[in-house]
Amino acid sequence: MFNFDEAKIRQEHQNGVDIIPQIEKFVDQVCEEGYSSIFYIGIGGTVLYANQMMHIAKQLGSKLPLYIENAADFNLVGNPFFDKKSVVVIESISGDTKEVVEVLSTAAGVE
Repeated sequence: MFNFDEAKIRQEHQNGVDIIPQIEKFVDQVCEEGYSSIFYIGIGGTVLYANQMMHIAKQLGSKLPLYIENAADFNLVGNPFFDKKSVVVIESISGDTKEVVEVLSTAAGVE
C-alpha cells in the first residue's frame, strides 16, 4: 500500500481506545435520562461503519430503535422518528465534512 503510515494509523486507533471511559460515562448518563431513539449519522465511509454497528446490534438481539442516516439526506428531508429525545451518534474522520457539520444545526433545530 502506498503512503501507508503505520504510526499514524496506530495513533488514530489509540485515540479511539483512549476515549472509551468518557463515552461509557456519557452513555450511562443518557440511559439514566432516557431517550427515544438512536441515530447514526454520517456520510460516505462513516455510513458504512454505522451499518456495521447496526448489524452487530441486531445480531446481539437488540430491540433498540436504531436508525442510520446519510447526513446530506437527513439535513434535507429529516426523519419522522427524530425528536428531542433522540441520541445522535456522528462519525467523521476529518471532523469538518460540511454535511456532517450541518447535522449539528439540523438536529438542534428539531422540536
